[in-house]
Amino acid sequence: WGAAQRAWLMLTAFALVAYAVLWNGGLPAAMQIPVAIYVLAITTMAGTALDRATTLGTASSRMVAFGALCFLVSDLTLAVNRFITPLPHASVWVLSSYYAAQCLMVMGWLREPVSVDREAKAASRHLVEDQRPMLRR
Repeated sequence: WGAAQRAWLMLTAFALVAYAVLWNGGLPAAMQIPVAIYVLAITTMAGTALDRATTLGTASSRMVAFGALCFLVSDLTLAVNRFITPLPHASVWVLSSYYAAQCLMVMGWLREPVSVDREAKAASRHLVEDQRPMLRR
């Protein structure tokens, strides 16, 4: 398995554990499906950012990925505070991780914008390398 697959596996495990903690911690029945959908969405966002950072390997893509992880921390802290137990200084933890996430994602995006051409070249390079054994036959 590559780094991207391990990241997806870890994120999926994290999301399942986080949702189980919320479910067992008193998540209201009316919120169970909406929260499950949101957990899926935010996990997909973070996984995509980590996948992109693994594929491109640029400082800017790693910055965006770290921002996405900060966003996960922010939302999990918010959910625990709201649905399980009040956390001391919750607003400080939620907002600081949220603003860090936003800053990292925007700074990473602005730092080294990746053109569609560059991403397409990287993807086609991987495709061509994967096809070489077939071409040698």
